[in-house]
Formats: sequence, C-alpha cells, structure tokens
Amino acid sequence: MRFLFLLFFFTSFNLLAQQATNVKMSTNDEQIIVSYDLEGKPNEVYEVRLQFKRDNDIYLKPQTMRGDVGKVESGKGKAIIWEVYKDVDELRGNLEPEVIVKELAKPKQSQPDVQATPTPPKPPVVDVNKQQDKKTKRRKSDIRTGFKVGLGNTQVDANRPSYQKQFSFEAGVYTRWKAHRRFYLQPEILYHLQAYENLLNNTESITTKNHYARAQVLGGVSPFGFGLYFNGGIYYGYLLGGSERQMLNAGDQTINIQDLPAMNGVESPFNPHDLGYIIGGSFSLFKGSFAIGALWSRSFDNVINTDYYTGDTTNENLSLRNQSYHFFIQKRF
Repeated sequence: MRFLFLLFFFTSFNLLAQQATNVKMSTNDEQIIVSYDLEGKPNEVYEVRLQFKRDNDIYLKPQTMRGDVGKVESGKGKAIIWEVYKDVDELRGNLEPEVIVKELAKPKQSQPDVQATPTPPKPPVVDVNKQQDKKTKRRKSDIRTGFKVGLGNTQVDANRPSYQKQFSFEAGVYTRWKAHRRFYLQPEILYHLQAYENLLNNTESITTKNHYARAQVLGGVSPFGFGLYFNGGIYYGYLLGGSERQMLNAGDQTINIQDLPAMNGVESPFNPHDLGYIIGGSFSLFKGSFAIGALWSRSFDNVINTDYYTGDTTNENLSLRNQSYHFFIQKRF
C-alpha cells in the first residue's frame, strides 16, 4: 500500500513540475503577446507550444512566432510574440491562450511490447492558414464608430501682427473604416470653437469666438506599424454663429456677430464657409478602439468677406485664415 502511495505521489509531482503558470495575453495592432512562467526542474529545457482556444472548442495553431517558444529553459518572465497578420487576414471572437509544456523526447529503451491504451479523441484543430473564409480571400473591412474630444488653441494667420491665439476645443463623433491593417479613413462630424484676440493697442483688444460645425475626413498611414500613424485630410466648416468681446477704454461689451451692422450690402464680415486641410499624427491601441494624437489645421482661403470692409481704410485689405492645434483622444462606443 505504501509503495502505491509513493508511486502516485512521485507521478503527480512530475506531472505538476512542468507547466506554464501566470499565463497572460496582451495585444497591439500587429501582434498578440502571451507571457508566462515556466515551472520545471532548474536548468532543464522543455518543449513549449502555443495554441488558442476559440468558441465551440476550436483551436488555432500560430505559425509565425518568436520568443520563448520551442525549446525553452525553465524560469519566469517568458513571452511568446505571434505576428498575427502574417498568418491570417483577420481574427474575430474570443481567444484563450494555452501554453503546452512537454519534456523533450529522450532516447528510447527496448521495452516489452504492451497493448496501447486507447486515448480519447482530441478537440478538432484548425490551422490558422486555413481560417480564411472559403468564399473570399479578401479581408473584411473593419468599421468602428465612436466619440472624439480635442483640446488646444486656435488663432488666425493674418496679414498684420496684432492677432494672438486663444484656448479652444472641439468634440464630436467619428466612423473609422480600416481598409487595410496599415491604412484607414475616418469621416468625422465635430463642433469646433475658433477663437483669437486682436490687440488694438496696449490697453484695448477684441476677442472673437466663432462656432463652426465641421465635417472632415482624415486618412491614417502606418508605414512602421506599432500603432503609429501619420494623419492628413481636409475639412469643411460652416459658421453657426459667434461673438466679439470688445474691451475698450470706453468700456467692455460683447456683441453677437449676427448683430453687427450690415455694410456695403453684406450682413456679416465673416464668410459662412471655411475649407482647409489637416495634418498630424496619432497612436492607436486595441486595433483602433482607442487613440490619442495631435492635429494641426489651416484654412485654404481668407475667412473674411472683403466686400464687407470695402471703403474701410483700416480693414479693407484684412486677410485672416483660421488655424488650430489640438491634442485629442477618441474612443469607440
């Protein structure tokens, strides 16, 4: 009886001595990283394999991997990096990593023939190279919708040096269409505050705040991967309204631009339409579900209606082009 107990004890110890513990998974736009600790005999080398369990007991076996996979010495802080899109075009659904550890095969010794013990059938294994839909070889487009908020400042590119920047923000919704794993298009609808200050002299100034509804399209290109994108695009802004805070020696007052008097048959000094371009950069996480970045924009043309100031010797040749610089965050709904 004692012999059977000792045999069970040492057999159980050997089974538990070689295993992967503390298995964790993280992702970025290009890779899945599986970290683990390999428990076993000190300085012993084991055979390590990685597979992922999906719904309905379907398994995926990665092919393009690097790191602590294959022959691995026991110890902590191991990691396997799977270059996902070198094996598949896309992945959907839940993935559960399984790190399988086995002792390396040792030279066989001659043993008497014994009847093989039947083994239970294994769950079906699907090779990642065959995971593509048989009906199409193209990667399905990835479309996400979310909200976006930007904080920064705005000013105007003026033909006189008296204009200063002011705090600004913008906010709205976006839809990201990832046409390729390194390229996306992102239409956006935003509220945009365009603010700037005109210093008349040492004691007087006028602060303008114009409210725009913006429709813009951004493109993102990632030549190096790792979630880093170069961004560029165009925008169209429609002037919803605005105000001028006049801080003069005679007193302070705030005037809505709709209440400014008409001049030369023109009701407002501002053109209602603003068209411009955008450049910047961003860093995406979780396959584009979350992103941070910075964008700079500028009008193509003058936003002042020059007919309004015809005959005004001070402002007749005034030229203003909207500029903005915002840090932004965006999150999928």
